Amino acid sequence: MLVRPRPLLTVWYDWVALLAIGALLALLIWLALRARDSFIVPALTGRPLVEVQPKLAQQRVKWKVTERKYSDKPEGEIVGQKPPAGTAFRGFEAQRMREAGVQLIVSRGKQDSFIVPALTGRPLVEVEQELTQKRVRCTVTKKVYSDKPEGQILDQKPPAGTEFLGAAAQRMRKKGVHLTVSRGKQTVELPSDLAGKPAPEVARRLKRAGLKVEVKETNDRNVPEGTVLGMSPKPGAPLAKGETVTLIVSGGIQPGQLVLEPRAGGVYRLRYKPEKGRTHQLWLTWVDLVGGRVVGGVREGKAFLQPGGKEFRRDLRFRGYGWIEINDEGQRADIEINERGKMSPVNGKVKPVNRVNVPWYKE
Repeated sequence: MLVRPRPLLTVWYDWVALLAIGALLALLIWLALRARDSFIVPALTGRPLVEVQPKLAQQRVKWKVTERKYSDKPEGEIVGQKPPAGTAFRGFEAQRMREAGVQLIVSRGKQDSFIVPALTGRPLVEVEQELTQKRVRCTVTKKVYSDKPEGQILDQKPPAGTEFLGAAAQRMRKKGVHLTVSRGKQTVELPSDLAGKPAPEVARRLKRAGLKVEVKETNDRNVPEGTVLGMSPKPGAPLAKGETVTLIVSGGIQPGQLVLEPRAGGVYRLRYKPEKGRTHQLWLTWVDLVGGRVVGGVREGKAFLQPGGKEFRRDLRFRGYGWIEINDEGQRADIEINERGKMSPVNGKVKPVNRVNVPWYKE
């Protein structure tokens, strides 16, 4: 029997059909295998990233770090993951999960931080050592006089307790803390040219220099009332501002004293200071006799409206001899100038303090 050969085109179609059937069978087998595939997300949180990377690669699972944040965990440790551990994927979802990968949150370690310490009131030397150990710059921006000891910190910027994190902490360490430091009390040298000057003028000068002034009065009939005799401490001594200087000031003659001072040309100055604590009414009678004849004299009243007022002064001229009478509210003092030129008290409670000889004077 003669076999007729098949046409070439028919043979080609047969091969195509066989290949199509084979491909379809392979696809069905592949789909069946894929349908049986599964993937359970492993627990990655708390594990180092370097340890997790090769294991995920072995399982043909992609991974991606989506965030790095500061935490109390060591640097490089995984602190979060998505999807969560234990999530199961099957079939095609498992393959998509491997391709999409696991999203990881990784620790950057503890965040760098700096809290400004309390420095005010502490010695500068101690603070400099402490900040040097903490690698923090320390800058003294101002030194001022104060009642605090020299070298003590008066102010600081930034204030104590201010917190800086991350990069701000690094900038803060480089910029440093700015300090205001005490120079101690400002000293003033007590001038040496104050003695002999009026007390009010000296007091104003000392107060302008920042010193306090107290006045202690002492009677000295040879120095005008209100004149500075001395001071404590002594001139030239260095004093801190706010300290007290005690001025020793002349109070003139003592209250209730009568003084007759010789001047030029036969003139005598009568001085009388009223007592403190009461108002005085002073009467003066002065008589100058030459050959039994009154050649000079006066009778006058002088009111002291303020208790303890300034001393009464009157210049009198004697050409002969005579007397002076002071009557201060019943307290009478008489001074007689006799022919021999001597001055002596006659009577009275108010006593003269000097008994100088009065020179005989004639024109």
